[in-house]
Amino acid sequence: MSGPGGFAAPMETEFKPFKYVFIPNDSDQPMEERVFDKPMKLDNDLFVESLRTHFSTSLKDVDAALLKTQMMSHNSNAVKDMTPEAVAAFASMSTVEIFPITLPMKSTEFAGVNIYIDDKGVSKNLPVNQRATQMVRACGYGPDHTMHGDAFLGRVRDDMEDIWERVDFPLAECSSDAAWVKQCVEAKQKKQGNEYQAQLEALKSTMGDVKVIAGSAENEKYNWRDVDEDEAELDVHLPESLSSITKKDVVVKFGHQELKVSVQGEVLFDEKLSGSLDRPSCCWTFSKGSADSRNIQISLMKKTPETWNQLLQ
Repeated sequence: MSGPGGFAAPMETEFKPFKYVFIPNDSDQPMEERVFDKPMKLDNDLFVESLRTHFSTSLKDVDAALLKTQMMSHNSNAVKDMTPEAVAAFASMSTVEIFPITLPMKSTEFAGVNIYIDDKGVSKNLPVNQRATQMVRACGYGPDHTMHGDAFLGRVRDDMEDIWERVDFPLAECSSDAAWVKQCVEAKQKKQGNEYQAQLEALKSTMGDVKVIAGSAENEKYNWRDVDEDEAELDVHLPESLSSITKKDVVVKFGHQELKVSVQGEVLFDEKLSGSLDRPSCCWTFSKGSADSRNIQISLMKKTPETWNQLLQ
């Protein structure tokens, strides 16, 4: 069976209804497990078409200037000569961005997990989807992968030869403890570790032995580390005196260069940071671990690329 350009095209299996997850942008709305039961084919993907319809109902207008700037960052030569009419026509189109969180591999029985978002979420000035962004970050991705607007999670099985089908992705797998998340993190850590080691060896060959010291600190109130020039991570510990905590008890306020964390009215962190924040891209999550490991995990996105040798000013 041949596809475009003479390449072998996957053979589609008999259609079966499948589960997928809807992650509303509004964190006060619960995530939903949904079932897609309309027969579909690879060349007529009604599932993606249904998502395109969902995103087209957004009442937000596209910022044409911002959209063109985004397009320029991807392909400046093709975009720089586009007329305002052409940009406006593109802005009026509803498109779906498909980001493969995990790729189909033999070790995962050729199953991959994708997240689907509005391709024009940024140019529509849609707010950051905190839960979708946290899910992607839990898989080891950095600050350049921020999700805006509503999001959907789904799974595809594709061996690139004989099989292509959509299979179940249940709500129960929307967890940082899920097996697919751990596999993704392990794969990325292995890849990053190999790349880091290669860079370190190259540096040693030109500068002799080197010692890498990253900005970090640990005390009874919090841990922090400087991840890279774009992001720092902060874990604020929850004292034993605070019990039966839910996410609604937590208030995290991001200032231009300030951060305040309160739980049940008790201020746990209120400091001025050593650098400025890109506030819309910052996010946090609440870890319900054992009594000695409960913490609020905060991703601090920097306004300008720089190294933080210390957390506080």
